[in-house]
Amino acid sequence: MNYKAICKNEIRFLFSWFQTVFDFFALKDLVKITATDTAYKAKELEVKHSSVISTDALSRRRQ
Repeated sequence: MNYKAICKNEIRFLFSWFQTVFDFFALKDLVKITATDTAYKAKELEVKHSSVISTDALSRRRQ
């Protein structure tokens, strides 16, 4: 048997397995960051929208 070839294949297999695990956790963190960013932007938009509504209400009271 060719032990060098077997060893090389085992190392390639382990490397690809670790790469898959690493990619999974990187993708998981990316999804978490994107969700947090989207929630922040939604909250920011909500604050802007409410300030526009309150500005409109003030201008109507003045008229």
